[in-house]
Amino acid sequence: MNILTKINHPKFKVIADIHKWVEKNMDGKITQIHNDKPKIGFTLVMAPYIPSITYITLPITEIIKITDSFIHFKTEKYEYKLQQFKL
Repeated sequence: MNILTKINHPKFKVIADIHKWVEKNMDGKITQIHNDKPKIGFTLVMAPYIPSITYITLPITEIIKITDSFIHFKTEKYEYKLQQFKL
């Protein structure tokens, strides 16, 4: 299970079993999809196989901290924390 929250927006929460990190080229076309190891420029997609609840962030502009249980990162507009729970 994965829980995405926005720092300074306590009511925002997205919960999904699956998330993907999407890498795009300069034209905005998807070049690769990753299960882990996000990098600057990647976009987070939560619940990519369920259109009604899919959530997509803007590209990552800064990675603040990565541990085994969470990823703390910023985009142009928001700061996020993705908590990863292994069941």
